[in-house]
Amino acid sequence: MEKRLKAIIIIFTFITFSFADIYYEGVKAYQNGNYLKALELFKISASKGSTNAKHNLGVIYDKGRGIKPDYIEAVKWYKQAAKKGNIKSMFNLALIYENAKGVKQNYTEAIKWYRKASRNGHAGSQYNLAAIYDIGKFLKRDYKKANEYYKLAANQNYPDAQYMLGVNYETGKGLKIDYEESIRWYKKASRSGSSKANFALGEIYNNGYLDQKVNKIKAYEYYILAAKKGDAKAQRNLDFLCRKSPWACK
Repeated sequence: MEKRLKAIIIIFTFITFSFADIYYEGVKAYQNGNYLKALELFKISASKGSTNAKHNLGVIYDKGRGIKPDYIEAVKWYKQAAKKGNIKSMFNLALIYENAKGVKQNYTEAIKWYRKASRNGHAGSQYNLAAIYDIGKFLKRDYKKANEYYKLAANQNYPDAQYMLGVNYETGKGLKIDYEESIRWYKKASRSGSSKANFALGEIYNNGYLDQKVNKIKAYEYYILAAKKGDAKAQRNLDFLCRKSPWACK
């Protein structure tokens, strides 16, 4: 009996490892650009219950990797993965419904999946919900809620959300005007790679905005960060700054 039990355990372990191997072979095929092979392997893995494989099938059909995009299939696989807790699938479903990608536009479904992903800590969903409340897109405009979601995403170093908090503290949009907080969030966004925040900081130090002293050297540093990312206004202002105050340009 003991030998038989050991044999069953060995067989079960072998099968488990085999299923895992199929999934990772699919990942390898996908990374190598062999999308049709990846599709086949992910389908096998998904049939055995792999949530990640289901999400990856959604991506293949959504993005048209090696095949013609099929949003109906994408939605099918994303939903299966999302119902098992895959946060990326929740977010991708929301995008499909919001942007009517091959399906009828459905704002209710979009918001439902954004909220589910947001509750699970997905920064992109938190930012998109903030933007929806900010502009009143298929929901009543609510600056307070917008800023609540911006803060959730910003605290995960989401650069666009950090930048928007900088803007809202500067302008008093749903928040009490606080220049110190505005600059703090602009600087966080800058460290996260936001070109918009770098341009805003360049303007602040170039012109002495938000109760800051004019500092051409700092202005140059922030303008050049934005300019390197293709910001045309930063490029123009950088050129003007360096002609007027060449000593500030390293």
